[in-house]
Amino acid sequence: MELNCDVIDTEWLENVISDYVNEMEWNEGMNSHPGDYFTDTLYITRQKYQDEEFALMVKSCIEREVISRLKAQK
Repeated sequence: MELNCDVIDTEWLENVISDYVNEMEWNEGMNSHPGDYFTDTLYITRQKYQDEEFALMVKSCIEREVISRLKAQK
């Protein structure tokens, strides 16, 4: 199941996404291996959401949105 980012568009989520975007630069490898660039995303989402399945969906949402914003900036 894939989570629509719009469903959880909270202040917390936006802060996490913005922090990543501000600290990262676009790299083509992000398309094929995002896990190499987002090493602490799951930890952050697990701290916020105790539901493991939901935390994994939020993690994916964060990664997709950060990649999308970084691509738009290049």
